[in-house]
Amino acid sequence: MKIGIAKKMISMILAVAAIVAFGVFSVRVFADEGDNITTEYFTVYENGSTGGKDEAVLTDGALKLALGEKGSAEFKRNLVLNALEVKFQLAAEMSKAEFKLLYDSYDVNGNAFIEEEKTVYKKEIENVVSIDGTSVTVGGETKTVAVSDKTYTVAVAVANPENGAYSFKITVNGTEFDLTEKTQYKPEMFGGNAVGKFAFAAENGGTVTVDSIAQGANKQDFVLTDGKITPVKSVVLLSEKFYNGETDAAIEKLPFISHSVVPAEYAIDAPHTASSFKIAVADEYKSSIAYDNESSTKTLRIKENGAEVKFQIVIEGEEENEVFGEFTVKSASDTVAPSAAATQSAIAAYRKALYEATRDGDHYIRLGSGNYLELPSMKSLFNDGFTAYDDLDYTVWYRTRTSDWTSTSSFKIPVNNAGKYEFYVLFEDESGNKMEKDDIVNDKNEFIEGIKVYAAAQDAEAGDGEVVAGQNFAFSFEVYDDAPISVTEAKGGQEKAYIGISYTAADFDVKAKSPIKEYQLFYSATEDGEYEEIIPSSELDEEEDKETYDKYAKYAYDGSLTFTPAETGYYKIILTVYGEGSMKSASAETVINALSTPKRVVPNENNWFLNNVWSLVFLSIGTLALIGIIVILCIKPKDAETAPAKKDKKSKK
Repeated sequence: MKIGIAKKMISMILAVAAIVAFGVFSVRVFADEGDNITTEYFTVYENGSTGGKDEAVLTDGALKLALGEKGSAEFKRNLVLNALEVKFQLAAEMSKAEFKLLYDSYDVNGNAFIEEEKTVYKKEIENVVSIDGTSVTVGGETKTVAVSDKTYTVAVAVANPENGAYSFKITVNGTEFDLTEKTQYKPEMFGGNAVGKFAFAAENGGTVTVDSIAQGANKQDFVLTDGKITPVKSVVLLSEKFYNGETDAAIEKLPFISHSVVPAEYAIDAPHTASSFKIAVADEYKSSIAYDNESSTKTLRIKENGAEVKFQIVIEGEEENEVFGEFTVKSASDTVAPSAAATQSAIAAYRKALYEATRDGDHYIRLGSGNYLELPSMKSLFNDGFTAYDDLDYTVWYRTRTSDWTSTSSFKIPVNNAGKYEFYVLFEDESGNKMEKDDIVNDKNEFIEGIKVYAAAQDAEAGDGEVVAGQNFAFSFEVYDDAPISVTEAKGGQEKAYIGISYTAADFDVKAKSPIKEYQLFYSATEDGEYEEIIPSSELDEEEDKETYDKYAKYAYDGSLTFTPAETGYYKIILTVYGEGSMKSASAETVINALSTPKRVVPNENNWFLNNVWSLVFLSIGTLALIGIIVILCIKPKDAETAPAKKDKKSKK
C-alpha cells in the first residue's frame, strides 16, 4: 500500500515538473500565440549561407541572437529609417561585430562607390557600422565612443524637408557620424521618407542581445507580460507612387479623379492585414473629399480645385479609431509637362546601366529578328510634379547608322543589326502634358544645337559629361554579333516513328543571327550501335548510281527534318549551325525511335440492312396502314337530314 502511494506521489511530482517545464518553454518559444504577437523578428544565417534558419531566442526583456562563425542575423521587415534606434549588447567573448543598414540606392541605377580606384554602381546599399570595442567606423570615418558593458545604441536620422536640406546622420552611443555629403550612402527617398532593414554580423560569432527597437517615439521592448510581448504601434506611410517627390512637401493631386490609396505599414512586430486599414476624414473636410473603403483598392477623390485637405489611415474600433498616419493633400491643375532632372552622377549611372544592358555575360546580346535591348529605368533622369514615374506614358525614338528615326511605346529597342544606335525618350503625364519633339530634334530630324548624346560606357564617371539643367538629352549604344551560336534539341523530345509512314521531327531551338543550317540523317539498328548516314533524295541519281539509289531512296529523306523509316531502329538527326560571315558554329542532335507499322483494326462489315430487309418491308406496310386508318377516322360523315333535302330540291326543278 505504501509502495503504491509512493508511486502515485512520484508520478504527480513528475507531472507537475513536466507542466512547469513546458510552461517555461512556452514563454521562451511560443510567446507569439496572442493577437498580432510574434517572436519571429530575425532570420539568422549560419556561416554566411543563404538558407534562413531562426536562431533568435526570446527571453524576458531581450532577444538573443546566437551567431555562428561568419554568421549574421537580418531583421525580417522593412522599417522607417528617418528616426530608427536599436539598442543591443555584445557577449563578453565578442571583440568585434557589425551593425548594417540595408536599403535601396537613391539612384535607381545605383549609387557610385569607389572601389580599388574604380567606380562601381550599387543598387542595394549596405551601410556598415563597424564595432571594435570603443572604436567605431561609419562611412570610412573612425571615432572613439563611450561604451559601458559592451552595450551600444545606434540611432539613424534621415531628413529631406521641402524647405531645407537633405541630411543623413548615424549616432553611436552619442557620437555622431555625418553621411550627408557622402552621396554613395544616400537612400531612396519618397515623401521625405527612407525605409530599409538592419542586420548584425560577426566574423568570429557570438551572441547579440537586442534590448529594444524604436521608430521615432514607437519603442518596442521585449518584456513579457503574462507570457506575451506588448506590441508597439507601427508606422504607416502611403505607397511610393502616391507622393509627388522625394521631399516631405504636401502631396499634390489632380481634382475630380480617383486616386488609389495603398497604406504601407512598417511594423517592428507582426504587421496587420492590409484590409484592416481604412481611410478616415474629419467632418471639416468631408465636403471636399470623397473616398471609398469598400473596394479592394481604397480610393480618394478631391471634389474641388485649389483645396487643401487632410485624411487619416486608421483601424476602426468599437469606441474610437486608432490613428496610424495623417496626410495632407492639395488639389491643383497640372499644366506642366515632365522634364529632365538629371545630375552628372545620375547620367553616369545610366550610361553604365545602358552598357550592361548591351551585354550578356562576356559577349553582346544576341542580334537579329525578335531580339531587343531593354532600356534601364530613367526614374532618376526625369520627373513630373503630379504623375509618378511609373504612371508616365512615353515614346522612345531610335535610329541606326542606316535607318531613320523610328518610334516605339515600349522600353525595348529591336536590335536586328550590328552597329551604333541612338535614342531619346519623350514622356507624357496623366494630364496630357507632353515633352516636345522640337526641343530635341529639328525639322530634318537632326539633334538641335546643345543636345548632349551620352554614350553607354563600362567605366562611366560622374565628371565625364556636362548636364544642362532642364534640357533633354539622348543616349547611344553599340552592339555587335559576337554572341556564340546556341543549338538545343526541341523541348519534349521526339515522338515515335513507324515504318513506311512519313515522319517530320520537331525542329531544334537555334539562337543565332542569320544562321546557316546543315541537317544530316543517320540510322542504327540499336541506340548505342554504329550509325550510318542516309543520303538525301535530292542527291540521289538512279541512272548514275543505281545501287546507292536503291539503298537510300526508300528513306525519302528531304535533307532536313522529314524522312520515311524503312527499318525499325533508331534515326538520328544532327543539325550544325554556322554563323553568317564568321567561323562560329554549334551543333546538336536528336534521336527518333522507329517501330513496326502499327496494325490497323478494321471493324467487321455491317450487313444489318440486308439481314432485316423483310422486317423493314412489313414494318413500312404496317405504318402506312396505320396512317390510313387515322385518316379515315378523321373524315366527317355527311348529315343524314341534309342529303334528302338536297334530293327534293333537285326534283322540283
